[in-house]
Amino acid sequence: MMALSASRGKWVVAALVGCALMVAALNFQSILLAGGIAAADRRPSLLSDAEWGKATSARKFGRRFAAGASEADLLAWLAANRFTVDRVSKSADRRIGGLPCAEHVQVTWSKDASGKLASASAQVSEGGCL
Repeated sequence: MMALSASRGKWVVAALVGCALMVAALNFQSILLAGGIAAADRRPSLLSDAEWGKATSARKFGRRFAAGASEADLLAWLAANRFTVDRVSKSADRRIGGLPCAEHVQVTWSKDASGKLASASAQVSEGGCL
């Protein structure tokens, strides 16, 4: 009787493992998509409120880098967040590889004679979708 019960238990475990493998196989694309989304690059937190194509929508960025803020602080933030910076044109770019859509972020700024920001803006736009 004990041998029959142990044998039955092995079959139950085998059936459960088989069902789990079938579910995984049938949902393979969904599992890959979910994994890709989870591993996707993310916007810097100061740009979390930015809307595509609306330069004034990045309010957190605007508060942090308002007129009078240090250009050095902005440049440090850009470097820490992996932007490609062009100091001559006072602009920076970054492509954020996300799923289902990538994003392009462009930051522009101007400064006064003392090195303080006169203005700074960040614009997020679509960088290509699947």
